[in-house]
Amino acid sequence: MAAVWVLGSALTMRPVAYGDGGEYHLAAESFVRHATPDLRPGDVASLHARSRRQGMSLNFAAVLAGHYYEDRDGVWYPIHFWGYPLLIAPMRGLLRLVGASGLRSGPVTNALVFLWALQQLLFRAGFAPRAALGAGLLVLFSPAAWFVGWTHPEAFCFSAVVLALVWCRAGRRYAPVLAASLAAMQNPGLLWLVAPLWLRAVWPEGGRLDVHRLLRAAAAAVPVALPALFGLWRFGTPSLIARETATVANLSLGRTLELFFDLNIGLLPYAPILVVLFLVALPASLVDRRWAIRTWSATAIAALAAWTCTTTTTWNHGTAGPSRYGVWLAAFVIYVVAETSEHIAGSGPRLGQHGWTAGVACAVLVQIVVVFGRGGLAQADDGARHSYAARLALRYRPAAYNPTPDIFVSRTLGRWARPDEPALYRDDTGCRKAWVRPRDGDLLVQACGALPEDHAFFEQSGRDRRTSWSYVSY
Repeated sequence: MAAVWVLGSALTMRPVAYGDGGEYHLAAESFVRHATPDLRPGDVASLHARSRRQGMSLNFAAVLAGHYYEDRDGVWYPIHFWGYPLLIAPMRGLLRLVGASGLRSGPVTNALVFLWALQQLLFRAGFAPRAALGAGLLVLFSPAAWFVGWTHPEAFCFSAVVLALVWCRAGRRYAPVLAASLAAMQNPGLLWLVAPLWLRAVWPEGGRLDVHRLLRAAAAAVPVALPALFGLWRFGTPSLIARETATVANLSLGRTLELFFDLNIGLLPYAPILVVLFLVALPASLVDRRWAIRTWSATAIAALAAWTCTTTTTWNHGTAGPSRYGVWLAAFVIYVVAETSEHIAGSGPRLGQHGWTAGVACAVLVQIVVVFGRGGLAQADDGARHSYAARLALRYRPAAYNPTPDIFVSRTLGRWARPDEPALYRDDTGCRKAWVRPRDGDLLVQACGALPEDHAFFEQSGRDRRTSWSYVSY
C-alpha cells in the first residue's frame, strides 16, 4: 500500500517547480539532451515547450538570473551542484521513451529511493519487528514525504541518510559511506555524517591499516568530493553556492535550534510527538552505554549538520512544512526514536514498554493527521506564509514568538524579503506583531490606530531612530 500511495502519487501528480526546482529541471534537461550540465539555448527551448504542454509553471527569467553563473570560459552552470539532476536524468529519458511525462522524473526517482530506504529500515536494520514498524511508519508519514513530489533533493537526501544509518547499524562498512556521500553531495552539512562513517570504514583492526579497505572507503566517498573539485575547476572556488549565498558570520546556535523548534520552519509543529519522544530519549539513553553511544552520536551529527546550515544568507526559503534543512534532520530524529524503541522493548520495564509504545503510536497517528490534513503528498510551496502553529502564537501570545527576523518578515509580507523593511502581522482580531524601527511608529498608528504598549521604543532619536530594528507586540 505504501508503494502504491507514494509511487502512484509521483506518477500522477502535476509536475511542479517549487523552490529551486526550476534549476534542477533545467539541469536535468541539459543532461538528457547533451549529457553535460552546462546550459545551452536548446535546453531552455526544450523545457519551455514541455512545461507548457504539461501545465507546469516555470519562471525561466528568475531561474536564469538567480540560479546560473558563468564560469571563466563563458560557460553557464547551475549554482547548486548538478549531482541530483544527473541522478534523475535517466528516469527523465526513460519516461519519455514510454510516452510519459519526463517532468516527473524527480518525483519518481525520489519515490523509488524513499521506498527503498523504507524497505531497508523495516527488514535490514536489525530492529525488532515492533521498533521497525514504528520507525517505518514515522518515515512514511514524515515531512520528507511532502517533498517526494518536488523536483528537489530533500526527499532523496532524507532517504540517503536513512540508508546510511540503517546500513551502519546492520554492520555494513562501505555502503553507509556511499549513501551519506550522495546526501552530502547536495547538502554539505551532511559532511558531519560522512566523516565518522568513513573513519569507521577504514579503522584498522589489530593495529594494522588495510590499504584495500582504505581504497574502498575512498571510492565510496567520491560523491562528496565532486562538488568541490568541480567548483575549483570551473569557478576557482570549492563551493560556488557558499561563495554567493553563505557566510560563517551567520553561524548561530539560535538558528540551529530553530530547525528543530521554530513554529514556522522547525520540525516541532509538523511532528510534535516525534520531537517530544526524541527529547525524552536523550536522557533516557544514558542508562545504557551502547544505547547512549548510538543516540548521542546521531544527535551530535544532526546538531552539527544543522549548525553548518545556518551559514546560509537565505534563512527563509521555499519549502513545504518545515525548513528544507529540517527534512533530512528528521531522519536522525526518527533513528533515535527507533533505537529507543529497540532498547525499551528488549530490556525496559513492562510499564515503560507500554508507555513508549503508546507514545510512538500517538506520534504515528499525529503524523497521519498532519500529512493528510495538509492534502497528502501534493504540497505547494508554503514558505511565504505563517504555519498554523505560528498563527496561533501570533494571535494569542505574540510577544512569545520572536523568530529570526527573516522568517517573520518574509512570511508576513508573503514574499522573500530581508529584515531591513518593516513588516506588520495582523489577523481578524487586529494588529498582533510588527518588525519595525522607531521611525515607523507613524506607520503603525496609521495601520493599527495606536502604538503597542512599549512606547519607549518609538521615542528613540538620532541614528537609533533609523537603524534600531525590533519586534513590538500588541
